[in-house]
Amino acid sequence: MTNRIVAAVDSSPASRAALEWAFGEAERTGDDLLAVHVVEHTRRWDPSRSRDDGISAAAETTQRRVQTALPGASDAESPVRVIISAHGGSLVGTLARASREAVMVVVGEPQSAAHAALPEKLAAESWCDVVAVSANNDVRHVSVTTDQSRSSDRPAS
Repeated sequence: MTNRIVAAVDSSPASRAALEWAFGEAERTGDDLLAVHVVEHTRRWDPSRSRDDGISAAAETTQRRVQTALPGASDAESPVRVIISAHGGSLVGTLARASREAVMVVVGEPQSAAHAALPEKLAAESWCDVVAVSANNDVRHVSVTTDQSRSSDRPAS
């Protein structure tokens, strides 16, 4: 299995900081970087566009965000293989599924009240470490301790 770091990508400054931090970690460890954008089901779709069009547009936008945040990352000489992925669905669910094949999931520290608990919710569902990075580049390793901890089910890293 290839080691992979997953980074959630959106338009926030914290997401960009998280992507940059995740790239640095991938460069240091030799892991691949999977940049994931999730179009949540709760968003309204333009009826003139199909759902696939929305996901394709999200993938193109994610590609541009990665190129802006990580100039040169897509060059053949880059030490990190960057993979772009866009999905429709639940943010936590999508990232938790991606965590099954990852050594770490990195998210931007949420700025809105609607997503304030995202890192903790993700940590509760994730199969690997979760890191939250603020727009100021403050890094927080998130851990959740519950009676239903999945830690015994997680593969050893």
